[in-house]
This record gives sequence, C-alpha cells and structure tokens, in this order.
Amino acid sequence: MSLSPRTSRILLLSCIALSSALILSPLGRAGNTQQASANSSVEDDSSPLIYVPGIWGGIAEINSVNNLVFATAPSGNKLSGAVITPDGSRFYVCNYETSSVGVFDTATNVPLTEIGVGLTPLNLAITPDGRNIYVANQNSDNVSVIDTDTNTVIGTVPVGSNPIWVTVSPDGSRAYVSNQYSNTLSVISTASNSVITSIPVGLFPFHSAFMKGGRFLWVSAQGDNSVNVVDTGKNTVVSSIPAGANPRGISFSLDGSHAYVADFGSDTVAVIDVSAQTPSGFITVGAAPWGLAMTPGGMLYVANFGSNNLSVIDSRTNQVTDTVNLRSSPNGVAVTLRAHPLVLGYEFVPVAPAGALYSLVRGLNDHGDAVGDSYDNTNGGRGFLRTHDGTFSIINPPGAAATSAFMINNSGVIVGAYRDANGVLHGFRRSPSGTYVTVDFPGAPDSQLTGINNLSETVGVYDLGNLASTMCPSPSCGAIGFSLHNGHFSSFEDPAAPGITFAQSVNDKGQIAGFYQDNNGNPFGFLRNPADGNFQTIQFPTASNFTTVGNVNNLGVLAGDYQVAFLQGYLAVGSKFLSFDYPNSAISGLHAVNNRGEVGGYFALAGGPVQAYIAIPIGN
Repeated sequence: MSLSPRTSRILLLSCIALSSALILSPLGRAGNTQQASANSSVEDDSSPLIYVPGIWGGIAEINSVNNLVFATAPSGNKLSGAVITPDGSRFYVCNYETSSVGVFDTATNVPLTEIGVGLTPLNLAITPDGRNIYVANQNSDNVSVIDTDTNTVIGTVPVGSNPIWVTVSPDGSRAYVSNQYSNTLSVISTASNSVITSIPVGLFPFHSAFMKGGRFLWVSAQGDNSVNVVDTGKNTVVSSIPAGANPRGISFSLDGSHAYVADFGSDTVAVIDVSAQTPSGFITVGAAPWGLAMTPGGMLYVANFGSNNLSVIDSRTNQVTDTVNLRSSPNGVAVTLRAHPLVLGYEFVPVAPAGALYSLVRGLNDHGDAVGDSYDNTNGGRGFLRTHDGTFSIINPPGAAATSAFMINNSGVIVGAYRDANGVLHGFRRSPSGTYVTVDFPGAPDSQLTGINNLSETVGVYDLGNLASTMCPSPSCGAIGFSLHNGHFSSFEDPAAPGITFAQSVNDKGQIAGFYQDNNGNPFGFLRNPADGNFQTIQFPTASNFTTVGNVNNLGVLAGDYQVAFLQGYLAVGSKFLSFDYPNSAISGLHAVNNRGEVGGYFALAGGPVQAYIAIPIGN
C-alpha cells in the first residue's frame, strides 16, 4: 500500500494514513532519535523484561539489556496494573473502562481472551503458584478471583469501599486489599476466598509491598503523605513513616535495607532507611510517578504517569541512569525473567535509500534482495532494489512519473506499477538485466502488478478509472484482483467485497493473499485457495476494523499490518499470529516475508519519516 495520489508525493498503491500516527510521543531512550541498530532486540536470558501498561496504546515491553521498547502488546482499552505468570507464558492486565481483565501470550503478544470482572478493576495480584489472580474492582467494592487454568472468575469477595490495590503474601495464604475510601486493609484468606479481618490504616491507602521476610507489609497512605508498616502477624499498624507527597508505589532494595516510594505529588522517589524507618533522601524522576518495580539486578523502573516515561534508577548509587519514553500515562511495572517473546529472535536492519523522506519494503526474495518504494525531494516516488549485499538501484520504467516496486522473485524478476505522464497507471515487469515490459489488464483504465512467484505466475489489480486502486483502503477504493499465468488473465473478487479486492502476493503453490474492504470501509486480509478459489478472511485478534495481508510465502506464512490503537505488523500461519514491532517505533508494519523467514516493512520513530527495514531471524 502506498501514498494517495491526492498528495504531491504520489506513490502508487493504496496507502494507510501514516501521518496522524506520528504525533505520538517518542518511544525508547529520551533524546534518542536514531534508528535501532542491528541486534537491538536481542534478548539476554539473564536479563529481565519489563512490562508497562498505560492509559492508551497497549502494554509497552522493554528489554533491560538496552532499555529499548522491543514490542507493544496491542490494546484499545485504558489499562492499569499487570502481572505475569510464574512460568512467563502469559500476562494479565486490568481493562478498567470495560471492567475486564485481558490475557496475553507473552511469546506472540497476541490477546488470548478477556475475562469479565467487577466494575473498574484497577489492580491485580497473582499467587506465588500462579493458580489464582485477585482483582481489585474499584467501583463495585469487591475482589474478583480468577482461576488461571480456565481464565474464569471462580469467586467474588466483598471488601471495603473503593478497593484499588491488592497484594498477595509471599506464602500465598492471604490477599491484602487497600480500600481507599474506608481507610482499611481487607485481609482475604485465599483458602476460603473470604475476608477474615479488616485493618485500619492511614488516609486513602493505595499500593502495598512486603518487606523481606514476608511479615511486615508497607502501605502507602496518600492522604497522610506517609507509609504505614503493618505487622501481618498481629494485623495492626506498628509505625508510620514520612514518604513525600501523595505516595503510591513501593519497592525494596535487593538486600531489604531500603524502601523506594513513588511520590506522585512531588515527582520524586523517596528512599527510606528500613532499619531507621526514616527517609534518607529523594530522587527526582519524571512527572507523577505511580508504579515501580526492582529487577533482580538492582535496577528500579519507575512509571511516570504525568511525563509518559520510565525512570531507571541504579539502586547501588540511587542515580537515574536512563529514561525510557512511552506512549501514554504509564501506571504500573511488572518484571519477569521467564517470558521469551519471539520478536527478540530477530535482527533489525533499517534499509532506507539515502535521502529518502519515505520508504518501505514491499517484497523479499530468498536471497535477501528487497524491493520497495521511496521518495525524496527530487522525485514524486520511485521504486528501489536493495540487494542482499546492500547495493541500491533505482526501479523506474522509461516515461514513469512515479513508480512502486512490489515484488522480486528468486530469478531477479521485479514487478510493480508506474504512473505515466498522462496520469495512467500501468503494471510492469523488469528482467534481471533491467529490461522493462508494460503489463496491463486487458481493457482496464488502470493496472498494477503486485506479486510474482518463482514460477513466473503474476498477480495484480485493476480499477475502472480515476486511479481508484491507489485509494485503498479508503471510501474511494476500487480494485479487482487478477492473476496472469502463461499469458492468460483471470480476474477474481472476494465475495465479501465485490469491486474492492486487492491482490498483493502469490506463492509457488498458487495461494494469493491481499485484502478486501467491507461495506463500512474496513480492510480485512484474505488468502485465496488455488484449488477452489475460496477466500479465507484474515483478521488479527481484537483488530476489529483493520487487518491487511502484504505477502504469503511458500509455507503459508502471512505478513501484514493491523491496527488496534496504532499501526503494527504481524506474521501469521493458520490461526496463529505473532505481533511484530520495530524497536522503539511509533508505528511499524510488515509487507514481506520470504521462505527463510526474513521479513520487511516500514517503521517510523515519533516525528520522523517512514523508513524501510528488514528483520532477519538470528542465526539465519
């Protein structure tokens, strides 16, 4: 898909509207406007991964090796709180506007299900054995108990007024619920899932965390600007410690000698000497720090709700060592050593042509040669070829005013489309020696060639005029797919969308992939079976109104784009999906996948241009 011809920078295929997505706050390290380097997403098994929910934009995932945002789990909900199962296979997050808990696969970042709970869930905690999750439902004054084997609610426990936090004891026998308006802790027996006592605490209690040893529970009292220390053996407050303005999140140093408290009202983290039970200093962080968590290596990650970033503090020196920019209002931090996201198995390489203001990869052959589109200040858009050794060539048929290169097969034949001086759209084939041949669907006002396999079978689209096939997806879209084999043209349309079927790729088995547009203007991917011509709709989970397919390889693996909150890429085979992001990107997408598993597409850092990239499985 390419930029609309309604702009002065005309490329050729249909385009996703990218410009609006670039107003997002930049992701990754503060001040870092450079492209992510090769190997930037590589995982170190000894280093934890950080999961951060926010008000908008999903769950950011940070690799603590380099503090890059390597992926974002998609969600269109307002999120709060996250927990990860002990084996690292799933994570759970509160959707507080929809009164549900979302469940995600950590390997693929794909949403698995949503579990209905009480009203406005704000926080959740998992038992040490991973069997149950306790969810604090702020506006229904109760706690939902989730069985993680079945992902169903198995109990509802009435508690105090406005429960906003829950902490499970280290032995898993108790759950402690902060009731903000009744100024109490409800103590739930996890054996009976019932409240066994209530403990009066300070004004507007919020977060809580256990000291080393598991007996003393520290509770932030927002209204008192203090932390209450609760002896859980006696169920009573034994001390109150000044902590700064509007304290929220609490964490402890690895040796337990110091506590760290996020002061939401003063943009600081209070450092408290545990033995003396007095503050020993304050660390300035971002605006309105909320949640925080310590890694096994002693690095403290602080979610700054008001400045849309994370502060990273080295607890050995109590100095901020890094700032990680995020999308919107982070409020929690979860740490795991057990999750193994598949996207960390790729090396990312930006491949934008020199001087390009816009570029994307559309096709990859098995040699690693990539083709795509770009434009700069000197042209209205032209194709490019980047060979596997990094050499660039311009793809531009004679007389072309603008060109898109869509696919290259293993023989080096390239197909694409160009607009001539009269504004007519044509398909083309380019031989490995550089000879161009125009190929148009018979009688069609406009044509494009969009895919070619290793058997020289070609696919494309045509429209009925007004360059309608360059407007997809949009209300002005008009496209009919066709195949060309041994000189014979055959047109086809998805029955779900007559007149709006955009073929983008064909593999050596004759499977054709692309997208169609429904009556509401929403695009969905398709895979066409060569045996019977039947169409299978492709839709990324929870992407209810935007999924496209750019390419299908010989193994049936699909590469495409989807949108839940912003544009992201995916790979899919059968019913299995993998969400795929370029590190630190504001948006990214996939258009290409070859038979070696290498992929290509586009990404944009916030405020920066859309740029082409390829990603290579590590060890390939």
